[in-house]
Amino acid sequence: MRIALLVPAPLHAVSGGNAYDRALLDGLRAAGHEAQAIEGAAAFDSLPADVLPVIDGRALPAFIDRAAAMAARRTIGLLHHPIAPESGATGAAGRSLMPLLSRVIATSHAVAAQLAADFGIDVAVVEPGTADLPRSPGSGGPDCAILSVGALVPRTGHDVLRRALGKYKQAVIDEIELEFIASARRLGRSETAIAEVWNLIRSFAGYAFCKAHSTAYGVEAYQAAWLKRYYPAEFMAAVLTNRKGFY
Repeated sequence: MRIALLVPAPLHAVSGGNAYDRALLDGLRAAGHEAQAIEGAAAFDSLPADVLPVIDGRALPAFIDRAAAMAARRTIGLLHHPIAPESGATGAAGRSLMPLLSRVIATSHAVAAQLAADFGIDVAVVEPGTADLPRSPGSGGPDCAILSVGALVPRTGHDVLRRALGKYKQAVIDEIELEFIASARRLGRSETAIAEVWNLIRSFAGYAFCKAHSTAYGVEAYQAAWLKRYYPAEFMAAVLTNRKGFY
């Protein structure tokens, strides 16, 4: 099968979405398909009739002027973002184009459920595998356990779990919990250790808050530190006069 993956930007750019697309193309080629990435919506017009177009969901809004052509041929939409877009985030383009796709594929059941609710469409789910990468052995000591969640490359949604916990998105949290438990069991972790680590992760919801909140407190902390450094007497007089405040 000949497949064209229409992407919003060059695949050599560093991002999680591009890394996923590169892996997808490699997998399709390994399966015997002729697959290539094509940048921009304009390339859609010159695709041969025997080529199956697959539109990366990040590029979908650019196809608003090609809605009729997109609906006239078998066009697939691929949403590999780890969480579904917020309601209305795709704008008028997303709401009008999504139902015109012959098939919409998502990479998680939570995304599929939200897309079905937002757009009233059927969504297929194809869950990607996990790269077999080296795992950190840890210190092996009993003294301290540090939990860290991070990303090596910038990507949209790299902090999916953090945002889900901060916004109490229970459907996303539940899905990640199942994936976490399954992965931990494959690595041979005990049920006690799995429960202990997940409870540490889950407790983050009790004190997480958004980036805007963090920024506001950062500004206040900087201002207070500057005043304390350069005007210590005035700073302490203000603290004593106005009391210490909530914190």
